[in-house]
Amino acid sequence: IDTIAYSACNDITVLSSSTSAAVITCTVTGLTAAVTLSWSSSSGDITSGSGGYTVTPTAFSNNQQGSSLSVSNTIHQGFTIDAVQTYTLKVTQSYGNNIESTTTKSITVTRVQYDVTVTGAEVLSGSTDVTITCSLTKVTTTPTMTWEDASNTAITSNVDYTVGSVSMVSNTASITLTVKKASTASTTYSCVIDSSEHGTTNDKYSVNLNVYTIADIADVAAATATDKLITCTVNGLTTGGTISWKNGATALTNDGSNFAISSPAMTGGSQESVLTIKPNGFTSLTGTTLTLTCEFTSGEVASSPKGEKTFQLTKLTFGASTSGTGAVVSGLANSNTAVTCTVTGVTQIPTIAWNDESGASIASGNTDFNIGSATISGNTATGVLTVQKALTADAIFTCLVTSPEWAKTNDPYTKDINVFTISVP
Repeated sequence: IDTIAYSACNDITVLSSSTSAAVITCTVTGLTAAVTLSWSSSSGDITSGSGGYTVTPTAFSNNQQGSSLSVSNTIHQGFTIDAVQTYTLKVTQSYGNNIESTTTKSITVTRVQYDVTVTGAEVLSGSTDVTITCSLTKVTTTPTMTWEDASNTAITSNVDYTVGSVSMVSNTASITLTVKKASTASTTYSCVIDSSEHGTTNDKYSVNLNVYTIADIADVAAATATDKLITCTVNGLTTGGTISWKNGATALTNDGSNFAISSPAMTGGSQESVLTIKPNGFTSLTGTTLTLTCEFTSGEVASSPKGEKTFQLTKLTFGASTSGTGAVVSGLANSNTAVTCTVTGVTQIPTIAWNDESGASIASGNTDFNIGSATISGNTATGVLTVQKALTADAIFTCLVTSPEWAKTNDPYTKDINVFTISVP
């Protein structure tokens, strides 16, 4: 029994548009005598000239013998795209006394059509110079590739667009379209392919350039003693992405002690993230006024440029003081002596209460005093106590400040009023 080998028995591909037969050629080497070569498919043995097959033998010579199987286009055009069809070459060696030895070699035929890959983009509204791509594989001849807009109008390079040239690398053809104008609404472009070798004309593939918005984030002035929550909302999404936060170029991390970052899944085309800056986080942020950024990374097209929305964060400093009349005449009725309590570094009106000269709380409606409602302007709150009764001795009045954002409760700030007498000689 000869130890045989095979030469040129290679798997082959055939283009879906091909009108020619697919030919498998196989040579058996290492023979010392002629052998019987036959072909079969998954449907059974193949007879030359029948069913669209032709077998062409090559006679035994120089220790080798060959056979070619021609599969007509009427057969291979019925193959499913990318489905593998297996043909088997059977080699039968015969010896005396009806002794035979059989070996087989399997070869595959695959009908192929080009595969198209499109890469769109998902960008922040107003983005410019956005590039989308269309590529097709399994081509040996450069196809014609063009672009059309949403109205099926051919696009040429102009002030709004740059159409790239078709490039061919390792049987892959690619073309780009750069949208130079500001993208303010989602748009579907078409990559149009004409491939003579695949027999296709005006074969269109949609390429989406999706546009989203990020809601404006108002500049923030914040007390640094308690948590501050800031929300970033992304709208107009088709697929959820990733929302992250930065201080300048430095990423803020969801460590739980300095910052907490929540980012629920997209709902109804919107996705939001809440940044919580904790007291330790304020300490870690160097400076008084900082530029923070909410950054969105597309989950639909990872290669898309990131969308950003920036805002200013101002770290407030708490302060409180009292002011007003420092001296009054003893016994002067209805002196209307005013004491003002000023609280700085607040974003919410604090509660301002008062104690009288005895240390007792001054209740609303006390006719000896008038407590004005606290007001706020910018980040400064004020409260005014008017002493309406006559004072006969030096007095100390106390302003009590309660500010939840600064975690302060009844913080005392005093005002001395000196009482003097006037003697008439």
